[in-house]
Amino acid sequence: MANRLISQAWRIENVLTNVTSAKLSDPTGTYGVKRNDTDAVVVADGTNMTNSATGVYEYSFEDVTNVSYTAYVEIVYLGVTYHMEVDIPARADATGAAVSYYSLLERVGHYLFGIRSGFSSDQTTDISDCINDGLRRVYSAHDWSFLHPVADVVTTAPYATGTVTIAAGVVTLTGGTFPSWAASGVLQVNNQYYSVASRGSNTQITLDTTSLTIATASSYQLARPEIPLDASFDSVSNDSDLTYYPSPECWYPPVRWRHDSTIRQLEGSNPEFDRPVFYSVRTSTFDPTVGSRKVLALYPAPDQVYTLRVPMILRPVLLDGTNLYPIGGEILSQVILEACLAAAEHNFEEREHVHEKRFQELIGLAIRDDQERSSPTSLGPDSPRGERGGFGVVDYEYRLREQRMGRLTFDGDTL
Repeated sequence: MANRLISQAWRIENVLTNVTSAKLSDPTGTYGVKRNDTDAVVVADGTNMTNSATGVYEYSFEDVTNVSYTAYVEIVYLGVTYHMEVDIPARADATGAAVSYYSLLERVGHYLFGIRSGFSSDQTTDISDCINDGLRRVYSAHDWSFLHPVADVVTTAPYATGTVTIAAGVVTLTGGTFPSWAASGVLQVNNQYYSVASRGSNTQITLDTTSLTIATASSYQLARPEIPLDASFDSVSNDSDLTYYPSPECWYPPVRWRHDSTIRQLEGSNPEFDRPVFYSVRTSTFDPTVGSRKVLALYPAPDQVYTLRVPMILRPVLLDGTNLYPIGGEILSQVILEACLAAAEHNFEEREHVHEKRFQELIGLAIRDDQERSSPTSLGPDSPRGERGGFGVVDYEYRLREQRMGRLTFDGDTL
């Protein structure tokens, strides 16, 4: 937040002159200052302004980034009341994100209906359609680099606290608490592996194998082969390798992609807990209100905590009163604005006009800039075959390039 200053000067024949009273009040006596996105009152009607100098009246309030405001100054002079409207534009946040759902709502709403706030339900729907049509157009215009971040995914070590007994596939734990993810786990007991069907309580889970009984309290391990991915995750970029976060103690080979049917076959035929070498991405659940959720399936199931670097593709999210900021809004603020205004031209005027032309100009420049920023600076080491940058050899940075652009091959050989 930051302080925004409202200042009003009163002049008579160009001479600053004090008035009878100066306060913040709109003609209807409803508010002094209000937000344009929600019409919420942020400064009450009738709030007095400070007489900071002869004929100058001021008031400051704390604003919210990317939100514009409307204020009214009420001046009483010689028995006559005057109202002056003050438009307070939105202020971008420190990251430079100049567009948000509410700033676009205001700009597109003003273009369509000539007002900046107080939209009806139907008007808000029309404006939101234009905003999201514009966003879809921007996101589909290019494979934007900001949709390909590298995220760290941390695996979970097997849980082994306490002892278990099993009766007809029902596992009872003594001296511990089954973790919340136990329903998707794999249980190892007496050197045998069993998949878990459900978690009944903190001390009870049920296996898919309901014929198993172990009456003697036994040590065990419960591993987690599936790691939930963030809701914004869509897929792994180009089915790239996942690299282990480097440390002085170890440098593991990358985790390779395999089709999910291969992972399931390995899980069924040769289950084990060890350092993962293969992965797939599975859709774990689907909710029509929020969409699908995905997990990272690892084989073998992790035997300890590892940090994997995952080159991901983000799932573009459309804007509303909850999802306020578009992906790439810091870089493409003007492009997104023109795309939304161009969508308004298409949807309601059924013609291409000034905003469409402006969008076409900006989108080409934005794509060129994104390509320049994201292009690799090297295509690999210029060295004899076999000298690819291993320890004690020549080029230690090829692994970093590999994370950015994938592996480069020449005549079938990986450079």
